[in-house]
Amino acid sequence: MAHGKLSMKNLLSISVMSNNRDWLALMEFRYFVDFKEFISVKELGVNEIK
Repeated sequence: MAHGKLSMKNLLSISVMSNNRDWLALMEFRYFVDFKEFISVKELGVNEIK
């Protein structure tokens, strides 16, 4: 899997770009899940997860 190439720095960049602090908490959880799901969550929008 390519997951090893995805560092927390990359994910933090996603968080900053989404400009949503709650995304940080969601990211910590999603980081341990399939990254394709992670991208799907980002596309859906964090507000729909709450």
